[in-house]
Amino acid sequence: MSERSRTFLISLLIAALVIILSLSGWLERLELLLIDLRMRVFSRAQATSVALVAMDQNSMKELGVWPIPRNYHGDVLRNIHGSGARAVLMDFNFATPSQDPGEDARLVRAVSDSGPVVLPVQMEERQTVEGALVRNVVLPFPELEEVATALGATTLTLDRDDVVRRMPSAVALGDRVFQPLGVVGARLIDPSLPTGFPRGACINMSFGTLQSIPVVPFIDVLRGDFDGDVFRDRIVLIGATSEDLHDFWMTSIGVIPGVYIQAAVLETALNRSWYLSQGKGSSALAVVVASLILGPLLGRAGWRAGSAVLTGYLALLVLASLISFRGALLMDMMPLIALGVIQLPVQMGLHARKTEQVLELERRKTSAILQMSDLREAEGAGRDPFAVPLVLLRQTLDLDRISLFLREEEGPGGWSEKVVIGGDKTGADEKVLGQAFEEGEVVRLAREGTRPVVYVPLMTVRKTVGVLYAEGSPSFQGSEEDIALLLSFATITAYFLESSELDERVKSLYVNSIKAITKALDSKDHYTSAHSELSLDYVEKFGRACGLAKEQIEVLHVGALLHDIGKIGVPDNILTKAGKLTGEEYSKIKEHALTGYEIIKDMPFPEEVKLIVRGHHERFDGTGYPDGLKGEQIHPRVRVFSIIDVFETMIGQRPYRKAVSLQEAKGEIERHAGTQFDPELVRIFLALV
Repeated sequence: MSERSRTFLISLLIAALVIILSLSGWLERLELLLIDLRMRVFSRAQATSVALVAMDQNSMKELGVWPIPRNYHGDVLRNIHGSGARAVLMDFNFATPSQDPGEDARLVRAVSDSGPVVLPVQMEERQTVEGALVRNVVLPFPELEEVATALGATTLTLDRDDVVRRMPSAVALGDRVFQPLGVVGARLIDPSLPTGFPRGACINMSFGTLQSIPVVPFIDVLRGDFDGDVFRDRIVLIGATSEDLHDFWMTSIGVIPGVYIQAAVLETALNRSWYLSQGKGSSALAVVVASLILGPLLGRAGWRAGSAVLTGYLALLVLASLISFRGALLMDMMPLIALGVIQLPVQMGLHARKTEQVLELERRKTSAILQMSDLREAEGAGRDPFAVPLVLLRQTLDLDRISLFLREEEGPGGWSEKVVIGGDKTGADEKVLGQAFEEGEVVRLAREGTRPVVYVPLMTVRKTVGVLYAEGSPSFQGSEEDIALLLSFATITAYFLESSELDERVKSLYVNSIKAITKALDSKDHYTSAHSELSLDYVEKFGRACGLAKEQIEVLHVGALLHDIGKIGVPDNILTKAGKLTGEEYSKIKEHALTGYEIIKDMPFPEEVKLIVRGHHERFDGTGYPDGLKGEQIHPRVRVFSIIDVFETMIGQRPYRKAVSLQEAKGEIERHAGTQFDPELVRIFLALV
């Protein structure tokens, strides 16, 4: 599977995970909090078209009985209507006739004579003695229902967190469908309001207008002791606000009476502030599309670039959320936010794994190149210089047979098989040899069984000189990394063939391969990589001042490049941490000296290079790590380099502190002479800088 296909597959899997989390309700509470935030941002107090008659605590006390006689409700309706109200919405339910038919008759006449009056209908739940839950639709008694202008649903919907913040545009109660009480009342004022809403529409209540709604106690309206202008040209809601009647609900602004919620629905409908739900299908599609875009972007970025991409993505989500909310579309933001939060560590983990694979490939290249520089004879190689890289390549990749074909003349039969490692002549196909040679591309074929055959062109900058032919063993995987290594060796072999200056070319490849290893560190910590490069400036001067030969200074050069290679094993969050490290994090950092030594110990670097990698944090007084060496126990080259290492670290910028001045750094070096550093070497060093 190609890298691109793998990235898209992982993106789809992450999208599926986010969709499952969303459908299972794990993200819903966070989404509801986000809805509340957006409602607060866009909720504004404004002039209201609603007034409220409240059955408050004082009214209950004055009336002295509950339920109050129904003729009182009729008297209140007449007083409101006489004050010029445009319509009345009652949040009191009269489900059954009372014991006094005269009271019921007076209420029916009052409803009939008081202009538009909307009465409530709701779903009532009760538990039987046997424990069964019974649901009943509660309607006004028949004579009252006949004279009502309309019926409106007062049943409230609780979100997962038991908060009332929105109502469906239509409520199914029994075999009938009702719109909310507030929506029905709003249509009496504004007939242009839609009679139906798109599927999934809901009334998201804006509570910003509640503070401006005038409230008159029920007892005052009953006695006629109120300012009539308060109801003129308004819709009047009648409902309970007394705590004794237990009609209180949790909302995004706190606990409020149910009649206030109906008022909020009414104002929301009048202001046409309802919002269309995005729907689960649309939300899932948005998550998939976002994941397929975000995954490849993060997959090609390091931590810094990836964090920038994620920040931009989240900023776009915020902008889209605000725009859609103003446009009356309630988009599910939390699944998209969760997608970004999950994608970043997953893609960064894959990026780190890819970096490790590249580093391993560079290590294998470097190891083989260094062996090549020392190899003089090998089994099956004889004294043919062309056989040297082929022997190493066969050993490195565990190949059955490998050979070198040179093009001696054009046309069929123009190939000369110079060297065969691993047996007699190979069965290479001349047609495929020609294809690889002419096209300059690797050709992979499946041999009988499962072992692949690979043809690799031998190319230098100037020309193609031949073809490398390899037959895989049972353990040969033929992976992208293996092919990359074959190409690397093919290039080396091509230069063997093209030039007799083998020593200089191998040396150049040797140095470049070492630099390739240190450059791999830059994907984790560019401070460490830059530190390794800058140390080279001081190595040359200090090495000459200490009387070191050219070869010994070159050893210091290599040690400077490789000394922090072990930091590849340190987690990124510790390497780039801006604050003080914890004890556990510092212990992890200290492991890099031994980790670096383990990486290169079996590679044919000079022993002094390995000692620098392992011991550059040893101290002259024996308190360093990892081995606690003291004084002359520390190799001279290590003592030289440790001064350079600390000095360059101090004058360089770090995530956790600013660079110090040259004078401050010199003072610190001098202060630690005899404890951290060899005092004689400190004297020589300070004379140079």
